[in-house]
Amino acid sequence: MPILIGLCAAPECDAPATTKGMCPKHYTRMHYNGALEPVGYRGTARSLPIEQRLAHFSRPDGDCIVWTGSVDRDGYGHTRFRGTRRRRTHRIAWELARGPIPAGKVVRHRCDNPPCINVDHLELGTANDNNQDRKDRDRSCRGADHHSSRLAEDDVHAIRAMLARGASSSTVAREFQISRSSVQDIKHGRSWGWLQ
Repeated sequence: MPILIGLCAAPECDAPATTKGMCPKHYTRMHYNGALEPVGYRGTARSLPIEQRLAHFSRPDGDCIVWTGSVDRDGYGHTRFRGTRRRRTHRIAWELARGPIPAGKVVRHRCDNPPCINVDHLELGTANDNNQDRKDRDRSCRGADHHSSRLAEDDVHAIRAMLARGASSSTVAREFQISRSSVQDIKHGRSWGWLQ
């Protein structure tokens, strides 16, 4: 149990002080932000209406309007919307400007810029349309860039050369420490077929 040492040193705060003369809320703000008032994204965003939040945490970048708040690992902006659930900001921008997203539809970027929230750069489509966009724009994760790949492009060329010289799939599989089925997939173009 914390030892109480009077009231919080923050102006207009009557909460009991528990750490370095401050209440837990103000101590945490001072520790992380260096100020007693809310600073940055966490402090201001939650109190703003969503329209103001989108405006506050975005900036023009060429023709795009880029979200400057938090982004996910794919580069898409996200924030809390209608409760505690995080939503991608380009989807929120679409809903505010054009209404609900129909079931089975996704919001696609024509500008190919994930943090962009400019509704003029967004369009509805299907998941298949979105996958085709990714393929057309060469943004697919394939080959050595794929997280589970055990081969590099040079390895695939070497495997094809060994097979062309008559080596068995078993021999090639042992040489590269992969399965025979992986060798067969390379041989018949089911994997790495895009690589010439």
